[in-house]
Amino acid sequence: MTNQERKEYRTAIIAAGGSIIGASDAELLELFHNLDPRRIPHAPAAEPTPKPAPAAEPTPAASGGLDAIIGDIVRKEIAKSGPSIEDAKYEITNVASSVLCDFAEANRKAQAALDKKIASIKLPTLVTIKKPASKKASAPKVVHYMFKELLDLVSYKENLWITGPAGAGKTYCTEQIADALGIDFFSTGRVSNSFELLGYMDANGGYVETAFYKAFTRGGLFLFDEIDASAPEAITSFNAALSGSTMAFPCGMKKAHKDFFAVANANTSGNGASRQYVSRTQLDGASLDRFIMVHFDYDEALELALAPCAEWCAIVQKYRRAADELNLNLIISPRAVMRGALYRDNVLSLEKMLDYNIFKGAGKDTINKLKNHVKEAV
Repeated sequence: MTNQERKEYRTAIIAAGGSIIGASDAELLELFHNLDPRRIPHAPAAEPTPKPAPAAEPTPAASGGLDAIIGDIVRKEIAKSGPSIEDAKYEITNVASSVLCDFAEANRKAQAALDKKIASIKLPTLVTIKKPASKKASAPKVVHYMFKELLDLVSYKENLWITGPAGAGKTYCTEQIADALGIDFFSTGRVSNSFELLGYMDANGGYVETAFYKAFTRGGLFLFDEIDASAPEAITSFNAALSGSTMAFPCGMKKAHKDFFAVANANTSGNGASRQYVSRTQLDGASLDRFIMVHFDYDEALELALAPCAEWCAIVQKYRRAADELNLNLIISPRAVMRGALYRDNVLSLEKMLDYNIFKGAGKDTINKLKNHVKEAV
């Protein structure tokens, strides 16, 4: 059905006293066929019932709604050279207006909803980076909305404790900071013993280096990933590196390189386990005091820009908001969004995508509560 035909059908139905709010193309046809022809001014010829078409990818408006359409536009703008935020917003406004214009004819409240939606649009953060060792600036990159602030803090040699939910992009953002500073990136996960940080002397008397040792002595950004899952006594050996210029290693005292930077990533604030992160430990207050603690949340605009399938991304975000509003113990991270190709390519149905990525073994009561909340929100 073409846009012109759709408009003529809607006009005829409204003129005959019918309602078209939320009606699909199939429902419009059914409403039109059921009308009294004498009440239809200049009614168009009835469109023949279309033959069943082969299964195709669901349109963004099918279940992802306006958020999915916005995601598609944003990603296309990002793909262009030198993307412009203003150009993207202008394009989004035009498309959003065309999507809701017909509904506005039947109900003026739809226009108010459109205005509110446009005002709430969040576009991903774009940065152009000029590395210290290069005279040439990089092409604009899509980054987390916290990137600029974290880059400034690290540049001032502040020790960062970045706390946030699983899958928020903390590690990747830290890698981008190291790249922006033009330095090497080193990382260590949870540790149980101090030698995992400091290294050790082997049976032949040779020193076995660690990622921390390399960053401290040669320069680089050292990421202590999942620090809140580490043993508190092992982390105390890290304290000297955070507050002093020298550090005792098994191979002797070493002076910190001028380009040594330290960042710690965690799911908690270091005060012990939570309902979602039960294996986290309570760390020593002296260790926590050496950090600036910054909260790092999900960036939904960044998700939409990077998502393989904008429609699936919008669905995931709706369920995440519902889970937060209901205070459910579910982690719905961007990792679920990045599996969107399975939905886009019809590898998995919507129900299976939800079951495998959102519900993940939750009880029936929890699932029904979540589904009903999403429906009410729509």
